Amino acid sequence: MMLRLFIIIFVLCQAPLKSHEIKPAVLDLIIENQSISMDLKLNAEIVLADIDASQYQDTNNSPQSNIYDQYRFQSATELKASIVNHWDKFQDKINVNFEGELTFLDLKEILTVEELNLELPRETNLQIELINLNKKNDVVKHIDKVKLVKGDAVKTIPDYVKKNKSLIVRLLYLDCPIYKPTITALRYFYPLIPKGGVVAFDEIAMEKWKGETIAFKEYFGKNFPKLKRFYFEPSASYFIKE
Repeated sequence: MMLRLFIIIFVLCQAPLKSHEIKPAVLDLIIENQSISMDLKLNAEIVLADIDASQYQDTNNSPQSNIYDQYRFQSATELKASIVNHWDKFQDKINVNFEGELTFLDLKEILTVEELNLELPRETNLQIELINLNKKNDVVKHIDKVKLVKGDAVKTIPDYVKKNKSLIVRLLYLDCPIYKPTITALRYFYPLIPKGGVVAFDEIAMEKWKGETIAFKEYFGKNFPKLKRFYFEPSASYFIKE
């Protein structure tokens, strides 16, 4: 059985439209045999340029109008690459709460055109699959693989460790580039990491985010672990607990 729901989102405008006028985004939600997918038709350049469609009907009135124009002049191939490279911008604007479960938006296909008339807005079609992270490819479906804890890490980390007595940390990835959450994570999680476990830092030794480095120096003192780098990501560092 297939259920299709059509939803119009963002801002409705009167026709005819010009390239700088915001075109309605239409969402086609498809539910079939316990799988959910979305067919989203929108002006992708608006999202890429970080223009708030609820505030502007004309992109020329937005402070990001020049950025929008740069994306509008891209070819179809270039636009597809921009969407893939900035997919997080689209994910942030699509909030899916499916029975309280953590859901991931998997971009399957991008369909767009070479719009030769630059006076017209370009429509892009995004085909997206909704994936429940706890149930996807999971043999033991009654045990969650992912648990999201919301709140202030300085408060939630001690509480989480206290409530989960069986907790062992195999990988600790620290991407809180300020002091208090980082030092809290190290104090509570590092003792739970066995030998061979991995500790990674996203912005260590970066002056702009020096709180992470201050926490690292304070916690380890003179007993600095040997940090390693990823060849593909120079800003991230990690070490293996000995």
